[in-house]
Amino acid sequence: MSHFTNVQVQIKSAKDIIECLTEMGYQIITVQTVNGYGNTKEMVDFAVKTEGYSIGFRRNNEGVFDIVADWWGVKGVTEREFISNLCVAYAEKKVRSFAQRKGFRLIEESVESGKQFLLVKRSYG
Repeated sequence: MSHFTNVQVQIKSAKDIIECLTEMGYQIITVQTVNGYGNTKEMVDFAVKTEGYSIGFRRNNEGVFDIVADWWGVKGVTEREFISNLCVAYAEKKVRSFAQRKGFRLIEESVESGKQFLLVKRSYG
């Protein structure tokens, strides 16, 4: 019996995911499958290493990435915590990128309760 879970996140850029995961402290591994219970395997584009089973990322037919993992065997992070932290890191990355393109300058930053971030920006001109 497989325990794999596919969770779709609205992220289309592998580069952005990899940058966020690296900033979060994960080691990216270029594998084609991730393992699960009973020696089951799922195809992925890339994965991150954990103390247990790896967490994989696979682009679906809609062009966005699914997170693929047998969470029963993933060690060191829960499914909810991993997905929440990745989404916050991705959102922060996108906000920073957008603000920079629009000419804003970061003057203050704080993280509130681990899930929200506050960026104070100023624009001149």
